[in-house]
Amino acid sequence: MKTIFITGMSSGLGEAAVHLFHNKGWNVIATMRNVAKVKSFIGLERVTVLPLDITEPPLSEVFFFTLYKSLRIFCIFDKYN
Repeated sequence: MKTIFITGMSSGLGEAAVHLFHNKGWNVIATMRNVAKVKSFIGLERVTVLPLDITEPPLSEVFFFTLYKSLRIFCIFDKYN
């Protein structure tokens, strides 16, 4: 099964991407600054929501390194860069 990593998924394009890939059967790792805002993804199988603020370079570097070492990511959807 393919896995996608999506940044900035609290609304708009990021949120739509989560739904699109989830509905197509992908594993989705979705990140946003404030995970308390997320209501529509709670309890969905194959969707993991994680806090991430990409404006904090030391934190995001550790996060991405850990993610890279831990998982096999097929696709990255980064709406910020």
